[in-house]
Amino acid sequence: MTRAVALLLAAAALMAPAAAAPRPQGAQPTPIPILRSVADTNHDGNYVYSYETGNSIAAQEESKVLDAGTANERRRVEGRYSYVDNEGNPFEVVYVVEPETGFVAQGAHLPREPEFPEWLRQALARNAAEEAKLSPQQLAEVETGRYVIR
Repeated sequence: MTRAVALLLAAAALMAPAAAAPRPQGAQPTPIPILRSVADTNHDGNYVYSYETGNSIAAQEESKVLDAGTANERRRVEGRYSYVDNEGNPFEVVYVVEPETGFVAQGAHLPREPEFPEWLRQALARNAAEEAKLSPQQLAEVETGRYVIR
């Protein structure tokens, strides 16, 4: 076998796996363009970024280091993102991240804590007023969770 034939066979053997690779089936999704993208990172730890895509997704975020160089140094992040669902409904989420509160998000579509009913507030106030009248012995009995009707 000549050297040229050997090289040709070696090249064919190396290219065979690539030729045998599976081909994508069906229509390929259209790439979504990035309309705007901005990022600014400072050496002091602060940053700002924002972007917007061709399919109505947008986001922005800003992070600030507060009380830098002190024992109370912490980071506060504020941001928002928005998108449109498959039915054309717009959604927006605004959020704040702090060490004291963690990640707190707000949006019209997000669940909210239910209102505390006034009747329950009054009942709890009555219970507290009645417990305040109890002697230490009676209060200790209540704290056990065993209620004795006398």
